[in-house]
Amino acid sequence: ASDVYKRQVTKQPTSTADGVRTYTCRECGAVKTSVIPATGYTAADLDGYMETAGQLFEWEHTAESWAALQQALGRAKAADRADADAVHRAADGLRTALEERVKVEKASGDMNRSGSVTISDVMAACRVIARASADGFTQAQLYLGDMNGDDSVSIVDVMLICRVLATGRA
Repeated sequence: ASDVYKRQVTKQPTSTADGVRTYTCRECGAVKTSVIPATGYTAADLDGYMETAGQLFEWEHTAESWAALQQALGRAKAADRADADAVHRAADGLRTALEERVKVEKASGDMNRSGSVTISDVMAACRVIARASADGFTQAQLYLGDMNGDDSVSIVDVMLICRVLATGRA
């Protein structure tokens, strides 16, 4: 008698991982499996990554990781939507950039987003204070420089940034 198999997808493929289809013989119970190839990224995946990237703020990230993200976003925007391989490469690159981005810790004192607190950050905080009377504070300036959480950047925050510079911790 020939085997009659019940076919079932036991693991759905994703854009990057293969899936599994299981065949079970209805007569003898023998089981075999086959691979369902990964689907690759689609234009919808790419659009989703682009939407996520578009909701981020530059000032929340180190300058280096923001530049990498913007480069990947530029390639994603330029990808030929009719070319499945180009869409896959662009989506994979943007996904990687999103996963690898480095956020600046809120109120870390790293005013220039270099990844560490230096004298340049102290000077940047002083410049923010000098201009604030005319311009007010931007979200970025408050995010990076409001060390004491009072919704402004003041000489107290400059002193706290100096403490970070001197001790290496907030």
